[in-house]
Amino acid sequence: MLSETKVLRDIHAVREKMSADLRPLTSAQRAEKTNREAIEIAEKYGFTVIDKASQRASVG
Repeated sequence: MLSETKVLRDIHAVREKMSADLRPLTSAQRAEKTNREAIEIAEKYGFTVIDKASQRASVG
């Protein structure tokens, strides 16, 4: 069984890597990357993704 300290170190390492990957991106690029990854994960687990921004643009 993993110790709590080891798990926390692993979580911290993952956060540092994610932060390093996002650091050079602009806010818009970061949002686009995050949204793209979220859609990939949602689809991987069988969720239906609805693009609310497109719906708002086409309603009015």
